[in-house]
Amino acid sequence: MERPTKILIADDHQLFNDGMKMMLSVESNLQVVGQVFTGKDVFDAVHRLIPEVVLLDINMPHLNGLEVAAQIIKDYRQVKIIILTMYSDRKFVEDCQKMGVQGYILKNSGVDEVLNAIEAVIEGKKYYDPKLTKSTTSNRHTDDNFMKQFQLTKREIEIIGLVGNSFTNDEIAEKLFLSVATVKTHRNNINLKLGINKPADLVKFAIEYGRISLKVFGCKRFKSLLISFFFYQLSNCRLMFQTLIFLCNPFILNPKTSNYSKFWV
Repeated sequence: MERPTKILIADDHQLFNDGMKMMLSVESNLQVVGQVFTGKDVFDAVHRLIPEVVLLDINMPHLNGLEVAAQIIKDYRQVKIIILTMYSDRKFVEDCQKMGVQGYILKNSGVDEVLNAIEAVIEGKKYYDPKLTKSTTSNRHTDDNFMKQFQLTKREIEIIGLVGNSFTNDEIAEKLFLSVATVKTHRNNINLKLGINKPADLVKFAIEYGRISLKVFGCKRFKSLLISFFFYQLSNCRLMFQTLIFLCNPFILNPKTSNYSKFWV
């Protein structure tokens, strides 16, 4: 009798994770050997359980699925990865293709799609959801250079502007008629696309790329942003001034013995 293919499911949503396990468990040629719910727990599970296929979500706590996939590909070349996500963004798909991820399935797919993907990657083939061709093509934003450059959706750009304008997640949710959880998901998505981790970096991005709209401010909010922007610009000017002094004065290589040491505080 042929040995069943060992599957590891990595998804932070308990209901989805358990549901996927139930659907796959009825297949005699598949064996779900483990379930994990955070990105950092995937590595230990892969090491202990030696799965042949990992079904991996992108939006995971602690480490996102793309970071996890890159590390698995580096350390466990024999393990096949199928991204199972709600994100159809072209940037995510292209990143997965570049790093060598074998499969990419959208969560609105049926179980047959998942089974086809597992069968394909076990045979050494690639399987990318057929729905991606249409969705990624329509998501290219060729009429908007900013959206095209960063592969952002209109909703994500809207949220970046509100974050840059000092709106909290609760305020953004109320303004856009969304749940707070949805806003957080969008912000995680934005952070992944822009490669940032800190809220301050997102504000800085919004300032640098002109995503601030002063007309939405009250006086207090405007003053808060103005102070933040002042210190942000001041730190940049100070750094440039120190660099200029350094380039023009070789003697400043040892700032402790230099007359300009006051600039190196």
